[in-house]
Amino acid sequence: MNIQKNKTRGNKWINGYEGFKYKLSAVLVTVLLASSVFKFPISAAATGGIQGTITNVPIAVNGELEKQDVYSISINNSIYLPLRATSELLGLGISWNQQKQAVYITTSVNSVIRTTHDMDTWKAGAKISAKASDATLFIDGKQIQLVDADGKPVSLVAFNGSIYLPIRAFGNYLDLKIAWDGANRQVNIDTQSANELPAGEKGDPEEKGEKGEAGPIGPSGATGPAGPQGEKGKTGATGPAGPQGEKGKTGATGPAGPQGEKGETGAMGPAGPQGEKGETGMTGPAGPQGEKGEAGATGPAGANTLPFSKSIVANRTLTATSEGTTIGWDTGTQTMNDFDYSPTGILIMHTGYYHITYHVNLAEPKNIGTRLTVNGAVRDMSVIPPTAGYARSSFSVTTVEYLSARSLVSLQLYGANEEVNLIEQGQGASLSILKLYTH
Repeated sequence: MNIQKNKTRGNKWINGYEGFKYKLSAVLVTVLLASSVFKFPISAAATGGIQGTITNVPIAVNGELEKQDVYSISINNSIYLPLRATSELLGLGISWNQQKQAVYITTSVNSVIRTTHDMDTWKAGAKISAKASDATLFIDGKQIQLVDADGKPVSLVAFNGSIYLPIRAFGNYLDLKIAWDGANRQVNIDTQSANELPAGEKGDPEEKGEKGEAGPIGPSGATGPAGPQGEKGKTGATGPAGPQGEKGKTGATGPAGPQGEKGETGAMGPAGPQGEKGETGMTGPAGPQGEKGEAGATGPAGANTLPFSKSIVANRTLTATSEGTTIGWDTGTQTMNDFDYSPTGILIMHTGYYHITYHVNLAEPKNIGTRLTVNGAVRDMSVIPPTAGYARSSFSVTTVEYLSARSLVSLQLYGANEEVNLIEQGQGASLSILKLYTH
């Protein structure tokens, strides 16, 4: 694909460059993409982890340094950005085919993808482990294999629930000039090459003009900036062992060993004649402790405390208010070592990490939302929000949360004071918690 030779694409670049330049900073801050609604359900290759580093790299567009707070991934001295953020940056359409595990990019459609951020989780300089993704990339219906400057294939990378790609290889495919400025340690993006007019038609090779005289040799140009550092070479073979050092001085004498076992008691002598009963003497000192007896039989195994769930609701007709309506449970008094019963949720007994899943099934579709609360505070990763003009009857979320001891986990419905009915047959609502690790 060549942006310079595509009339439609070229007009988009020429007319939309100013908007492209000013939205660059806003788009790139979506590097660590984390969204429960628009995140790609990607699969990763079976190979091991790829080590990288979270970076904060400045971006310069046509020589002008953009004010931004960019988090990206550096892998083998190459900068990787999320696919969605890069597509937003260039104003491209993007879609995901779950069955084919494929990403489709369309250069003739300008779409905006809503994204959320998880920037507080990662800091610049943090070490991460990503994986090579087996997702297939299509641009304008054509399957694409990105390559580096030497023509070698470059894989997409999966990290934090998003697909990342090398910005230089992707820019080269779109005929953009993207370079690493080693002196200023920044990425330079040159979009002016996309604004050039297309080349004219090739002339008749038979109509050759006369060869002119050679002109004088021009002055030498200034030395360009140093190229990026090459990849780290392989570790050399281990050298031969050095000569053995001189024998050290004898160490200090160690502590005395434990006392040996008590010897066997000698045979008892014959009993002498019984004497007259004397006065009762003082109580003697306690005798030595007897030897340890054999271990008793193993007792029966204790009851398994995992998982803990609730699925019988106290009331199947509820009103989803804007403040949130907590689902009540009718399961009796149920107590385990790690959890305790509560009519408004599940009480966590120990601090640690927990795997939480909830389901809500309505008798008819409603424009409401669902979420989890912990001690009354909403857990953002558990929220399914209402969508204007769209009603739904099934809600389901799975999340991993770090919870403190005595935390109460509750399931809520929320909306614009709308009455809802849970299904009568089957599970109208359920809340399950599995302990992963506790302190």
